[in-house]
Amino acid sequence: MKVKACPFCGGKPFVELGSRAFIEGRTEKVCFVRCKWCNARSNRVRLSDYGVTSQSKDAFNDVIEMWNKRAENIKEYEIEYK
Repeated sequence: MKVKACPFCGGKPFVELGSRAFIEGRTEKVCFVRCKWCNARSNRVRLSDYGVTSQSKDAFNDVIEMWNKRAENIKEYEIEYK
């Protein structure tokens, strides 16, 4: 699966699969994409949502898909010059 370059620095991203994160009062294993150069990262997905506790190909594919289409989902604000 192809992954787009980092939108901030153009760096090469990688997938962290099985990292631990403190979410809603407990430690969860998660998966996310992170840039090797600037450390920007995607949203995390909990592996428990996929019915696994260590690794999941589905979680791997989902975080890459989220990372790749992030620019399409950016909220825009209108700002007036004063």
